[in-house]
Amino acid sequence: AAEALLHAQRAAFPRLAACEDGAVREGGEVAAALEAARTCVDLTGRLLTDEEAAVPPAVARCAGAGGAVRALAEGVMAAAERQAGRLAANAAGPALSPLLAASLLDFLAGWGAAYLCPDASLYGPQEMGGDVLHAWADPERAASAVEFCVTLCVHYLCHWPLEHTVREKCAHTLAVLARRSAVRPLLVASPAFHRLAALHVATNGATYRAEDGALDMDAVRDGGLTEAHVRGYVRLPYDGRGRVLAALCVAASGDDAASAALIGRLIGTLQASFHGFVAAVVARTVDPREHRAVQHASLC
Repeated sequence: AAEALLHAQRAAFPRLAACEDGAVREGGEVAAALEAARTCVDLTGRLLTDEEAAVPPAVARCAGAGGAVRALAEGVMAAAERQAGRLAANAAGPALSPLLAASLLDFLAGWGAAYLCPDASLYGPQEMGGDVLHAWADPERAASAVEFCVTLCVHYLCHWPLEHTVREKCAHTLAVLARRSAVRPLLVASPAFHRLAALHVATNGATYRAEDGALDMDAVRDGGLTEAHVRGYVRLPYDGRGRVLAALCVAASGDDAASAALIGRLIGTLQASFHGFVAAVVARTVDPREHRAVQHASLC
């Protein structure tokens, strides 16, 4: 099954890449290439993951399957990387698809929960004796995968903030990774994760139109982010920003100094915004029934 799926990936993903590069422009062909790629991603997820946050026993016990499993996952990640690059260049590109983005994020959530630093207590000697569970057990390899997943989420949240399904899948992927105790330290150490936290700090208290000039650009200057990233992120609906903040806080819930500093920064900016709002209401300089005041309360 793995070999057949690898063959399908090697046909579908280059076909989509040709559309992304502009070599194929006919609308029907582009749509067919997107659907073929999405089917491959979905099938890869069904083969390598299940509803439990663990590697399926049949996959874990398969002797010598580690190479095929890595090739399948890396094929999906390469396709996701190409989509993210095209998205950053032109968010309205014809070879981009929110449906494909949702499938990619679904795959990464299930795969990340199961394969990154797998919990040995969930498996017996037969599973641990194979090479599948060791594919991303190495912290350095797992950290690279975590960085990739978070970077992809940042791209989607900033460039497609109004795509409901995509932003929900981003929040879910981040939450799934954050719930893994072995992965949380990798998230806190991830530069992409700190960029995401900086985006939240920069937009704290800013309405989706940012018409009140509340963006804190100093929060992102050292993270490789641009004003375009911030302007995109601030357009996320408030419940979407809330779900991302929840995942950030869960990831930073450890008792180490780096986690404490990160969650202090996240909660501190939220607290300052809320206190400022309450003070303005008490001083009657803000009418709590006014539209912008309601928006500010929603952000808090």
